[in-house]
Amino acid sequence: MTTSTLVDCALVSKTYGTRTVLDEVSMRVGTGESIGLVGRNGAGKTTLLSIIQGLRRPTSGRVALFGGPPTKARFRTELGVAPQALSLPDTARVDEVIRYVRAHYHDPVPTADLIRDFDLGTLARKQVGGLSGGQKRLVGACLAFAGNPRLVLLDEPTTGLDSEARERLWQIIRAKTYRGTSVVTTSHYMEDIEQLSERIVVLHQGQIISDGSVNDIRDSSQTVTITVQASMPEDLSWLESGVAQNAQERAFEIKTTNVDLTLGELRRHFGTLDKVEVTRDSLENIIRNLTETK
Repeated sequence: MTTSTLVDCALVSKTYGTRTVLDEVSMRVGTGESIGLVGRNGAGKTTLLSIIQGLRRPTSGRVALFGGPPTKARFRTELGVAPQALSLPDTARVDEVIRYVRAHYHDPVPTADLIRDFDLGTLARKQVGGLSGGQKRLVGACLAFAGNPRLVLLDEPTTGLDSEARERLWQIIRAKTYRGTSVVTTSHYMEDIEQLSERIVVLHQGQIISDGSVNDIRDSSQTVTITVQASMPEDLSWLESGVAQNAQERAFEIKTTNVDLTLGELRRHFGTLDKVEVTRDSLENIIRNLTETK
């Protein structure tokens, strides 16, 4: 492992009895990388994160965190984690929790800076038990960065946040990655992944089926959607280059990989078309199609 490689997973598998959760997963995380780990429920995302942070051991394969086994505490001192479910004492104040977590690190971020960066000023003196789910999620993200870590794992970081708080958290996390912190994010909100990640790793049935930059994954799909402002004909035998769908009263869509050919077919059938909209497939649809074809 080089000094720029923070995590090195090599042929990692995890089984529970006869059920395989991870199947020979190999992945590296480098310094300053922002990675989105995506996949359906049960794909193995949370299991992989738990192995990286030393909470579970792989059945086979090797994991190195900062050059050593993540099960040993000394290799986790530069790791921050925001889990899906955060358990904190209800009677503790937010600022007390921040100070407590900071005390476990040798070079933590000042408490005042954390409260400012994560907009926790109005919550700092409140007890954890009185916070909403979204507010607890924000505190959890703050705690993940409290130790000034080189790597942060974020598991569903924006669940329960309103749109304004989500955007603020995106800004904070992007600023951290800009300054060199590596961040691995899992989220069912594809907007989170697009906002926080430059690289996407797609897990499906315990295996990595795609690993590349956001642009590379976008470019891997040639599918576009043509929205036609007209009633969908009953006879579609003339349409050979695409698939018509989503018929409405005065509009329908065509999925195609050959825009020019499809537009030509539309013109020949309809003559003049006043309103036609062409859009690329969304990142969410591209990833969904990847998992459906495997």
